[in-house]
Amino acid sequence: MDLDQLTTKILEYGISRGFANQTSSDLAKSIIIEAAELLEHFQWSESKNQTKQNLSLDWQEIEYEVADILWYLIVFCHENKLNILTSLTKKLKYNEEKYPLTDLKGSAKATFYAQQKLKYKTKKLAKISKHDQN
Repeated sequence: MDLDQLTTKILEYGISRGFANQTSSDLAKSIIIEAAELLEHFQWSESKNQTKQNLSLDWQEIEYEVADILWYLIVFCHENKLNILTSLTKKLKYNEEKYPLTDLKGSAKATFYAQQKLKYKTKKLAKISKHDQN
């Protein structure tokens, strides 16, 4: 099943059960709530050396939480006329520019990451300030 077919099935499911017409705010909140439910499975349970195979977690429930997140994200994108694949492609290009391979050389460096984050925040604050002046 491709993304368009999946989206159609999800929307039909919601309409047939009276779940349609959710607000963007409610959908965004639901994405975060479901992400928190995913995170809850890992609270206090994992060390750096553990793998999926030796964690004693309910992977079926984790899979359902992942599905819930994607479900709400698909509906959110549909309701707000966002193409999830286009958005992801744009973000990938943005990240490639923000974190160039030549600067990282296959190893994320905390100082470089902090510098990039500061640049981003400074640029964002300048936009907000310019908007407030208008």
